[in-house]
Amino acid sequence: CYESIRDLKNMDYIKKKNIEYIIGWEDNINFIKNKSLNFKDDELIFVKKLENYQFWNQDWYIYKVKY
Repeated sequence: CYESIRDLKNMDYIKKKNIEYIIGWEDNINFIKNKSLNFKDDELIFVKKLENYQFWNQDWYIYKVKY
């Protein structure tokens, strides 16, 4: 995973590992986008906000990976 971040290919790594869902706060999602050189806006599909759950005062979200 570190190599994919370093090489700006994080979304490629996610798809290679067949990851179906990403759970995190907006900073996590933006990190994936920023560390994916050829990221397309439709590659992560917003599913929902986790209700009644916060960590570090951040709302958490679920995104589905589009293949």
